[in-house]
Amino acid sequence: NKNEKAKKETNAHFEEVRVEEKAFTSIDRGTSLVPLDRIVGSVGRYHDFDAKFSPKSHRSDERLKTLMTALSQGRPIPPITLYQIKDSYYILDGHHRYTAAKNLGHDHIRACILELLPSKDTLENKLYIEKIGFRDRFSLGNVPELTEPGQYQHLSEQIKEHNEYLSKQSAERISHVQAAADWYKTIYLPLRKLIENSGLIQSFDNRTV
Repeated sequence: NKNEKAKKETNAHFEEVRVEEKAFTSIDRGTSLVPLDRIVGSVGRYHDFDAKFSPKSHRSDERLKTLMTALSQGRPIPPITLYQIKDSYYILDGHHRYTAAKNLGHDHIRACILELLPSKDTLENKLYIEKIGFRDRFSLGNVPELTEPGQYQHLSEQIKEHNEYLSKQSAERISHVQAAADWYKTIYLPLRKLIENSGLIQSFDNRTV
């Protein structure tokens, strides 16, 4: 049965990725909005849903209609629960809520996120771990994409120096988070724009701005 095979593959995908990435250490990321198109699989509920997360039983279908009515009327619903492995998310709880939001044309859904950190020894994973470490340390929403390990330390040093500069200019103590936000706005973004406009990136294959 092709549909049953697809459902099993959707569920198995999570475990395959988890094992392949050696993603067993978890971090509670709290609650935030997640793009629906980044939710790519399910954890353990493939018997109740088809490959597109639509409910299988009539009872589930009734529950889905109730949730869609609540959402369309602007009534709050509990966040769903997701596992995250790098840039992909997998539903642990809340399949009906996800499907209701998708059927109504929503782009995002509120979710409680448990991130599983990849530990497989690859360049991609090293860069990812360094990136989220940098992001978490400085509470930056948008983080520069770097292509070589060890380079986020240079950005950290820039922020440290910028913090010292701002502290000298202000009578108040400047936190590293405040310094990072100011560095991003007044130093990083203008320089990024300058490099983008110069076309310099065309001379460097496989590199980001």
